[in-house]
Amino acid sequence: MSQRAYEQRAAQYEDVIGDILRRFPSVTVYDPRPLFCSDGSCKAADAALPLYMNGDHLNHHGASIVIRDLKQAVRLGLAR
Repeated sequence: MSQRAYEQRAAQYEDVIGDILRRFPSVTVYDPRPLFCSDGSCKAADAALPLYMNGDHLNHHGASIVIRDLKQAVRLGLAR
């Protein structure tokens, strides 16, 4: 899927998150999108397996990638 198409689909969500962050600037948001989207496209599978159960929900493999990255971000105190 093109990254632009994904971003258009997610625009409403981004508006809600933006509103929350404006009201509560101390909130940190973890954004897993860079794990799946880069260089203008968002991937539905990696070299080994599909990442999604359906168009919007990660399967176990995709969720494992997010959890592994989130744990590392928390350990390092990073926010995206």
